Amino acid sequence: MLGFTPGALAELKVTFTTEQQTPNDYRQYTYRRSSSFTTVNGVEDAQAKKVLRYTTADQVDVYLNGVKREAGVDYLLCDGTSTSAAPSNTVLFTFTVTGSSNQVDVIVSQAASTSTVDIAFSRMVDNEARVGLGAWEGIDSVTSPVHGTWALFYFDFSTNTSLKTDVKMLFSSMELRNTPADPWIEVPRACILLSRTAVHTQVDRQRAKWIPILNLITNTEYLVIKLVNNERTLMVTESSAVDVFPVLDVVRLRVPTLMTTNLTGDSSAEELDNQIITGPDT
Repeated sequence: MLGFTPGALAELKVTFTTEQQTPNDYRQYTYRRSSSFTTVNGVEDAQAKKVLRYTTADQVDVYLNGVKREAGVDYLLCDGTSTSAAPSNTVLFTFTVTGSSNQVDVIVSQAASTSTVDIAFSRMVDNEARVGLGAWEGIDSVTSPVHGTWALFYFDFSTNTSLKTDVKMLFSSMELRNTPADPWIEVPRACILLSRTAVHTQVDRQRAKWIPILNLITNTEYLVIKLVNNERTLMVTESSAVDVFPVLDVVRLRVPTLMTTNLTGDSSAEELDNQIITGPDT
């Protein structure tokens, strides 16, 4: 845990490994075997009669009877060295495949381009210019009897065009500094807070779920920026959401200004961070 409460000048830097999600060209090779074997190579048994070719820079996926096998565990590929366990352009299984009817499909595609990106989050401060820009705007920190107090930081993914769309973002590392003159220190944990709807208002904060950033490291849990109705939208896999109980409480930057109406007969009520706001008739 941090030994201090981040101040107004504090920055949170999260490093993501990015992977482009646009489709790549690929070649598929099909081999059929009627007796035991450990390798597949050469001319395929499919109609095109392609000869298996791959390089160390390619993505090679191997399926045995329709089941994807794990590289380095179920099969080996040539690593480009003279001491490679597998010969060039060969799939070497680590076990003998037995049976009189087996099919091996080898899919060779260009490896997805990857890079790293640092995203600097700013400390949430009392700023009138940002009022109404997000469900969590105006909140200094959140507290929980279980998780303690968490300071809030923000970054506007919708307007920042330096981050590409359709790019999978996997968590790599996370650091914080209290002022620009301070050194970066490792942050043990952080979470993304959610809203209930896409149209953010003060009553849309989701206080019973959040997204642990450290969990975003797999092919099933990650962030991605997409264009939705021509607007840049940060999306996250649904399985990444974690329940928070007891629910989060909020610490405000200021007392909120609440708008009321003078319409008679208005007895509606809304819950705003555990406060019940009712119409003028009550």
